[in-house]
Amino acid sequence: MEEQMPPAPPSAAASGSSSGDLTFAYELREAITQYLAAVDAWERRYGQTYRMPSRGGEVTADLADETQHYRKARRALEALVPRARLTYSRLGIRDPFNALLRVNLGAGSPQTGTRASIGGNERTEVARGLVDLIAACGPIADRPRPQAKPMTIMARIINFFR
Repeated sequence: MEEQMPPAPPSAAASGSSSGDLTFAYELREAITQYLAAVDAWERRYGQTYRMPSRGGEVTADLADETQHYRKARRALEALVPRARLTYSRLGIRDPFNALLRVNLGAGSPQTGTRASIGGNERTEVARGLVDLIAACGPIADRPRPQAKPMTIMARIINFFR
């Protein structure tokens, strides 16, 4: 999810619920990308100095910019989550937002080597959910069609007598 998001396809601007869902899926992907980048930047900055764990939520002066960026990205994502949950449910896709939004920044001290707030499995689930959402919302004409394998002569003969 590090790469830049491709622009929404031109068909997404047309009217219709699936095209509106596709546009929303691209907006959601951008918000999640910004959120994960903000979490990573906060944790990177937090791990640069020796400090004690913070459970009260107080922000030190050296983390003020990263915390502000994190809170802005989180608010943008939280604004999209209700519609995302409804869309995921309607399309029968697993909702990845429970683990994504339960982030406790600064719960451990950097010198103990604690794990990341959002682990690799959660990131994989979010990426899989976004891919499934974009695929489910895309127009049918844009979906790849399965290629038929050329049949051997023996398979043609067997199919002829079926």
